[in-house]
Amino acid sequence: MRPTVETTLFAGGGYIDLSASQGIFADSRVFYEAGGSYRFRNGQALGLRFVGSNDFASGSGEIGHSYTGEIRYGGLLMTVPDLFAWSHQVAFSAGHSNTPDLSVGIGTNIKSDFWRIASESDFQLTESQKISVDLAYRETNFDIANRDRKSFEMLMSYTLTLN
Repeated sequence: MRPTVETTLFAGGGYIDLSASQGIFADSRVFYEAGGSYRFRNGQALGLRFVGSNDFASGSGEIGHSYTGEIRYGGLLMTVPDLFAWSHQVAFSAGHSNTPDLSVGIGTNIKSDFWRIASESDFQLTESQKISVDLAYRETNFDIANRDRKSFEMLMSYTLTLN
């Protein structure tokens, strides 16, 4: 009923056919991820994750790629019996992207590097209800001069699990 923090390992991948899409230079995308977390104390864990993708066009081979690495630390902060359990994670991620830019109209690639720091809280209300509040700051540095971006992100969500 309450959130748990466990040791985990995961890996995944997939393929998307984009050939019927309009305004996208890629005909297909391969994506992959791998990672895990290690529970080192009761209710606390340290995790690593790697996510990437490669875009391909017919006759041209690979036309773009991106990858992100992430480290996160979190655990159970507080439990109020019969009311809620509060778990919190702090995550730092960084990555690189080299993908076609549609705004130029000629399919030129735009290269960028980014980093992001996030604070993510989950409030488990019942076995099937959860409220999440995520705050993040992100900086993206593009190879093109004067195009860098800084953003503050906030996401609030409610999850109802139907079994």
